Amino acid sequence: MTGKYDWRTSSGIWPASRLFVRLHVQNNIMIAIPVTTLRDKLKTYLDRVTKSFEVIVVSRSADENDSVVILPLKEYNALVETNYLLSTRKNRERLVESMEQLKRGEVVAPKEFNKRS
Repeated sequence: MTGKYDWRTSSGIWPASRLFVRLHVQNNIMIAIPVTTLRDKLKTYLDRVTKSFEVIVVSRSADENDSVVILPLKEYNALVETNYLLSTRKNRERLVESMEQLKRGEVVAPKEFNKRS
């Protein structure tokens, strides 16, 4: 099942929800610094990341593939969880169906859910 905004790639379908996560991270406050600047003020930059949820891209050379990203653990864990949830077609289908049910107002209140055993 593909959605309206899903992307086709050489490795298959890339769900729009995964694309959103990628764009969401890129739209956070992000700064780019060279490794020498990070080395000089490591504690300052780590404090910025943990307090403001900034993402820091550290360039180690002119080659973009040689860069690293520093982000808060909470943000990293959210990305890993989202990746896991979207890792199988069945999970993606269940999540899409759940979102469609929510849009249609087909929700189950917690008390009703607990009665359904």
